[in-house]
Amino acid sequence: MKYSDNTTIIEEYRDAFRKYANHGIIDMDDYLKHSFNFQIHRLEQVIEAWNGVIPAYRQSQFFITLIKTGRGEKTIGHFSFPIQKNTLLIIPQNLAQSSKYRSLNCSGFMLSFDAGFFFQHFLPKHLIARKRVFRKSSKLQRIG
Repeated sequence: MKYSDNTTIIEEYRDAFRKYANHGIIDMDDYLKHSFNFQIHRLEQVIEAWNGVIPAYRQSQFFITLIKTGRGEKTIGHFSFPIQKNTLLIIPQNLAQSSKYRSLNCSGFMLSFDAGFFFQHFLPKHLIARKRVFRKSSKLQRIG
């Protein structure tokens, strides 16, 4: 499935999080019924559906999340840091991540995509394949 209904995808994540939260890092590629190469969600929808707690998981998708309002804590790999107003997160594929929001009163956007989405639809591979975000790395860098 190239593009799936946002509500369906959010529910599949929620179900996997509920069922496998106590099993360590959840490999979402094993548990999602529908595959997709691009999704964008309003953060308030996601946070509400998951009740503000996103257990440790990884996936073969890249994630870009803009948190306009909200507070909590985000863990990416072995690094934890506060979630606060105007936070931008860029998370490479297959890197474990989790979140705990202090309130469901959050706003922003969460974009997830696989590299093939950009290579097929927008840019020639040679223009972006060398960019740091598309390389596997265990280093995180905080900007700002």
